[in-house]
Amino acid sequence: MKLRYVLAAGIAIGYYMGVRTASDRPEPVGRLGSSVKMMQRSGAVNLAGRKSRALVDLGMERARDVVGARLSGIGSANGSGG
Repeated sequence: MKLRYVLAAGIAIGYYMGVRTASDRPEPVGRLGSSVKMMQRSGAVNLAGRKSRALVDLGMERARDVVGARLSGIGSANGSGG
């Protein structure tokens, strides 16, 4: 129970400090937004998105192959034939 109180107090203090810091310095957030827009215009974000999507698709395909091979192995070991 003590852990819950310490965790709740830590979250509350972190939230308070974050809100206080964010209200003191709004300029860096605006600069970050403009740099993201520049990256989107240059196509860097689109390229990273396409590469990550391809990587996820490859991982999913490999996982399906492994699961299919294991399931077919289980079916043949039981004598059911799949």
